[in-house]
Amino acid sequence: MRNLKLGLKIGLGFGALILIAALLGGMAMLNMGTVGKQADRLSLEIAPAVAVANDVERGSLLTMFNMRGFAFTGEDKYWEAANKELAEVDKNLLAAKALAQKYPALTALKDNADKATTKVAEYKKLAAEAYTIDKGMDENRKAMDRSAAIFNKASDDFFSNQRDGLLQDIAKGADKNILTERAQKLDLVEDIILVGGNIRVANFKSQ
Repeated sequence: MRNLKLGLKIGLGFGALILIAALLGGMAMLNMGTVGKQADRLSLEIAPAVAVANDVERGSLLTMFNMRGFAFTGEDKYWEAANKELAEVDKNLLAAKALAQKYPALTALKDNADKATTKVAEYKKLAAEAYTIDKGMDENRKAMDRSAAIFNKASDDFFSNQRDGLLQDIAKGADKNILTERAQKLDLVEDIILVGGNIRVANFKSQ
């Protein structure tokens, strides 16, 4: 190198700098290409996957919230709201599957969407059974109320009949045995009315 002319040395130095700059530029272009691909994947795959997963979660939570409301109250407005949200869950699961089919790299999204679809089908079946049971309980309550009304009327009528009969027997100066029998019947029907009331209270508490 000592025997080389100064101009040649300078030329070789600039050549080396140009080569290094070219290599660095090439690496930068490769890195930019990789970053661009990652940015595209983030924009087209990851962000939509997160969004649709959030939509599924939101719909699921609202479905469960309204189903609990229906279970506690039996009101149809909660049942209708639960079904509305469940339909949204179905729609978002279909969107998740479509996204996973379009971008095969989203394997976790596909697997979870498939699992969620199976569980949603099970949930629908259980929800339908719960609705049927609840409505059946409503009919049972109405039947018990009708029976209770019949029981109360019959008991009250019998009590009134025996009370009036006792007053009439007293007024006529009836035999002691007759009066005693009337009084015993009044005691018995009072006990029956009391037991009937206790049964209704116990049944209400058990429900």
